[in-house]
Amino acid sequence: MSKSNGAAPDGPQEAALPRRRVRATQRKPKPVRPDAKAEVGAPPADPPFTVPALLSQAVTVETPLPPPLPAHLPPPVTADPAAVARIASLSWAALQKELLLPAEPYSPRELALQAYFGETELFNLRELAGGSRALSPEGSPSKALADVIFLPGIMGSGLSLTHRGKTQPFWINLLRIAGEGIGSLQLPSTGDEVAATDPDHRTYSRTLLALSANWNMHPFGYDWRKDLGEAADRLAHYIERRLADRPVHIVAHSMGGLVARLFIARYPKLWDAMRGPDGDGGKLIMLGTPNYGSYAMVQVLTGAEKLVRWLAKLDLRNSLPEVVKILNTFEATYQMLPAPEKLAPELAALYQSGTWGEFPVLASHLDKAQNFHRELAAASATIDPERMVYIAGCNRRTLYKLDIVAPGEFRYHETLEGDGRVPFSLGLLPDVTTYYVDEDHGSLPSNRLVIKAIHELLVHNRTSALPQHPVITRSITARDGYWHRPIGEDLVGTKLENLAKRVKSGVKLPEEIAEQQAAEEALLRAALGEECPTRRLDSLRDQPTTRSQNPWPLTVALVYQKVTEVATPVLVMGTYRGAPATRRLAQVDEALEYWISQANDHAMLGGELGQISFIPARYKRKLKAKAVLLVSMGEEGRFTHHDLRYLMNNVATAVSSLGYPRFASVVLGTKAGTMSEERALLSLLQGVCDAMQNPSEVMPAKEANRVSHLTLIARDEKQFADLSVILENVEHSKLIDGLDVTFKPENFTTPPTPAPDAIGKSSPKGVINLPSDEAGPRITIERDGSRFRFSALVKGAVIPVREVDVQAFFPNSLSGRLMDSVTREEQETYGQLLTTTLFPIDFQELLAEPLTFILDRETAGLPWEMACFTHERRPGTQYFGPQLLLTRQFRTMLSPRPGLPPPRNQDLRVLIIADPAPEPEYQLPGARREGRAVVQMLSRIKQYSGLDIDVVERIGDAECDPLEILALILNGNFDVVHFAGHGVFNADHPSCGGWVFGKDRFLSAREIFQARQVPRLVFANACFSAEINQGPALTAEELNRNLAGIAEAFFERGVRNYLGTGWPVNDAQAEEFATEFYAQALLGLAADKITELSHLGETGEANPRPLGYAIAEGRNRIAHRGGSTWGAYQHYGQANDVLLSLS
Repeated sequence: MSKSNGAAPDGPQEAALPRRRVRATQRKPKPVRPDAKAEVGAPPADPPFTVPALLSQAVTVETPLPPPLPAHLPPPVTADPAAVARIASLSWAALQKELLLPAEPYSPRELALQAYFGETELFNLRELAGGSRALSPEGSPSKALADVIFLPGIMGSGLSLTHRGKTQPFWINLLRIAGEGIGSLQLPSTGDEVAATDPDHRTYSRTLLALSANWNMHPFGYDWRKDLGEAADRLAHYIERRLADRPVHIVAHSMGGLVARLFIARYPKLWDAMRGPDGDGGKLIMLGTPNYGSYAMVQVLTGAEKLVRWLAKLDLRNSLPEVVKILNTFEATYQMLPAPEKLAPELAALYQSGTWGEFPVLASHLDKAQNFHRELAAASATIDPERMVYIAGCNRRTLYKLDIVAPGEFRYHETLEGDGRVPFSLGLLPDVTTYYVDEDHGSLPSNRLVIKAIHELLVHNRTSALPQHPVITRSITARDGYWHRPIGEDLVGTKLENLAKRVKSGVKLPEEIAEQQAAEEALLRAALGEECPTRRLDSLRDQPTTRSQNPWPLTVALVYQKVTEVATPVLVMGTYRGAPATRRLAQVDEALEYWISQANDHAMLGGELGQISFIPARYKRKLKAKAVLLVSMGEEGRFTHHDLRYLMNNVATAVSSLGYPRFASVVLGTKAGTMSEERALLSLLQGVCDAMQNPSEVMPAKEANRVSHLTLIARDEKQFADLSVILENVEHSKLIDGLDVTFKPENFTTPPTPAPDAIGKSSPKGVINLPSDEAGPRITIERDGSRFRFSALVKGAVIPVREVDVQAFFPNSLSGRLMDSVTREEQETYGQLLTTTLFPIDFQELLAEPLTFILDRETAGLPWEMACFTHERRPGTQYFGPQLLLTRQFRTMLSPRPGLPPPRNQDLRVLIIADPAPEPEYQLPGARREGRAVVQMLSRIKQYSGLDIDVVERIGDAECDPLEILALILNGNFDVVHFAGHGVFNADHPSCGGWVFGKDRFLSAREIFQARQVPRLVFANACFSAEINQGPALTAEELNRNLAGIAEAFFERGVRNYLGTGWPVNDAQAEEFATEFYAQALLGLAADKITELSHLGETGEANPRPLGYAIAEGRNRIAHRGGSTWGAYQHYGQANDVLLSLS
């Protein structure tokens, strides 16, 4: 089910290119530290060369493991910004040499490379630089091949700025953009000299390194601001000067293809000469070239494109209108407007300046753009089917037409027949052979299949790596619709602006260097047309955040004694409004000679949340505290961890203002409330921290008079034991940022062993190995029109029903927005909106892993896995799916007929069915790749662990006859059935929902599992597309309900666990999820680790993990890599179930 908003398969994500070991000793480099300053300044450009040529000069690429860290060295630090700038300014040839050098642990060069590329990308580039021939086309001649000129896309070439004789990189340099603004780029230049440099290393290095294994690569940078005719003239001069009388090919990305075609129009004789004496050269391969323009340029000229808006956020000197005015001086942008011959008659006015309203669109540039398109159309050589090939991305939301609503007001239409930037109608040339790939515009050059296709096309003039028809994916047939700006663009813009402010201020913390490089890369990838350009920037969110530089010291003592016997200046007790006193509050009331009761009778005590009553107790003999601070906790049953944090802020402020540096308190909200001991304690401490880190005016001026000592009073031995575990963790792990806690247990020299259900053993990532009999919260959700009802069962206690009223459009719209979300910011925003609007706030206190929701088909339509909230324990966002291991179950069953799964032991039989339909319009190449990847992973697991795994694979229509599949299932006694293909569901006949094996041929759960023997797990990556279901595109809620319906049908047959996808997913990420899931479920190891160990021939023991854990790790593997694929996976069944039981 490939989805347009996901990261494209074979794109620039980590797994886009195969990892190939150059030598057995090579390992992924570790973070290093500098010893000395790096040399600033790039070496002079070297002539083009091939990687094999360098290898022949006895350059070793062995990278031994770094030596042990010397004890005297400080902890790792960040790269020197000057060293990073040096890497950015290197010529392409110099960068190749740099990547071929052995890694130097702890050197400034190594740190700079890691900061510039990112550690994972640097590792991949070094492997490519080793000159592996893994991507070589079969039958490549052994003799030296022709030269290849590579032309980058719009804004893909660097720009340097010369000021007072000093030349420095400007595009793209965040520090200079933030501080100086982009005014220096305005045309015509009024001051500093701007010159084009090589294509940007971060975006094109993969492509150039992969092609360098077989070709003499010549990356040709050009000034993408100016008239493309200037770039075409420079290209001709370069060829005449450097490559005369030699066979030369051109590979061009995006705008680079227009430069190449304009060069062909102006220099036809030179183009003919590029064939070479033997005709080995003279081909042009275009990657997503907007041959007839792009509607995205209309958004650029009006400031609606995210690139422009993000650039305005980073430019702290110029406002958005000023940034638009500067960018609109670039002639090349106008030349990429839709060609006049491709416009409808009513859109011909697009080339009239009056159509643009108040936007600063230049009439002279519009006229030049029309002439540009006429020049291309007039030269017949610019369309040459024999020498040209086009590679088009597809299945991405792409602007393909617009309406002129009013001057300067445009309404845009979207289609999936495009790569996100260029629709087929404006990219493809008549009679020129076109190949298609499921990829976005900006990622086309680094796509593994595209690189392989380029090799084969240059050698054979044909390729088997790509089809000559649009790629069919596991995606729904989306309806063409109107474009809208996702909120993620605005959220990222805010983040970029804050980063620019920090960079301009000169603060150089380690994480800010990495963020600066990631921000530059995000802006550049947005310019090039990547669908999710912020992947690297988003990944930094998982790294530790900067901690407070001045944590407040707080000593916490824990006692277990009668509350009236605690000697303290101030004793803090809580009370709910209108509720009877708790046992300990009654003891205090008695010691105060029932003053609290009498005050309540006379309405002297406030009942609203946060109100505080100070009760002197200096002369009360039965109470050792000198005073009591009675705090109101509001309504019973509604007290949350947010309320406790606010309340303790008030308490700490009040105690400090009274001049007391210490006080004692019970842990509020854990007995009559619904909070766990851990959450209550963390919220309590966070409230104290808030008061100390942000002191109010009533605080004493001397810090010595503020709270520095807190005594917590346990109600019983079990709470003492639980709180001891948590406080020790707080002290050692520094969980509360801004608070330096010193834990001091009292009254118990040897605390009792915590009870089995003691809190404090959960982990942020849900890293657990739960026994099968341990259950987390079970929450039942029902829907009656606009009313949602929630009830819960937590540790045997029933929580009363809560009702939430929402307008019907809200949950329906929210599902679609989460499904369509691309960036992490969008997903967090909509996920928190889902939680805060639909989920009762007091029920949020019940959330813990493993979490189980009891749903019906109506409530199953919501993407609960993507709901999220914040947690005091760590700065990250808590999602119901990845962190809380959400599992779904059904509130009702059709007519349960229990089936018997095979006995759980060390044996495992797996049936894999992938892409079974014979009709071309139903076939899914991505499903086949997933099936083969699962087979390979299970084979590696078997090799490593020695487990008895029997895999039966049926991949492709030739192996998927429905009758044979039924016979296999009936007699196979399979533990797992894995299906990848199309699904079908009929709401009127739920039991007939199932899997598609061809036109008018599908197998329902009823036919698949007729026997009493059923698998323990059905993993079905089956999409419910309009192509199959003969109807309009389904909404997100309809897709989720269809999954619930088919899962329920399988449960009716007795299947205990059903893992499926609620909406269309990205093929590459689906493959990664599946392999990670099986690796974790069977071995408890990451898929990458198993692959590495398998290559090394190592063996080890299996440590099977619960299904909920394995699914969570699969989600974490692909989360926030572009798109919502990670949130689509829904598990109906038991989170604690396991596939193997080892003796």
